[in-house]
Amino acid sequence: MEVLYSEKGSRYDDYIVDVKQTLTYIDVPVLYHFVKETGNGFIIGPQVSVFLDSENEMLYQKGHAYIHMMEIHDNNAFRPIDIGIVGGFIFSIEDLIRIEGRMGLGLTNFVNNSVLDREEKLKGRIANVQLSVGLNY
Repeated sequence: MEVLYSEKGSRYDDYIVDVKQTLTYIDVPVLYHFVKETGNGFIIGPQVSVFLDSENEMLYQKGHAYIHMMEIHDNNAFRPIDIGIVGGFIFSIEDLIRIEGRMGLGLTNFVNNSVLDREEKLKGRIANVQLSVGLNY
């Protein structure tokens, strides 16, 4: 089991307004490592992500410059827990260097539509990719 601090985000640009969104989570993956004697293998397992904070920055484009419009911290707009699945690979070189790649995919809608004043319900799922390189000892 691991405990990871992560920032996940998105960016939207419609040539008038540029919106940058950052969501902060504590991820707790519980992973099964299937590794052969060669040190190569795969990992898979569930992940629980606990939402901590959000930051939304809106910039208005005027010519070639951006004007800072507002910064929004609306933590009620997001669900406090996201359940997902993680899968990836492990590759070892000469029992010295270890390369690990993972992809996580949220299985639940992280948008809390009950607090949003909209007729149309929003849907959002979190996906992230992680690549790490380390030394075996």
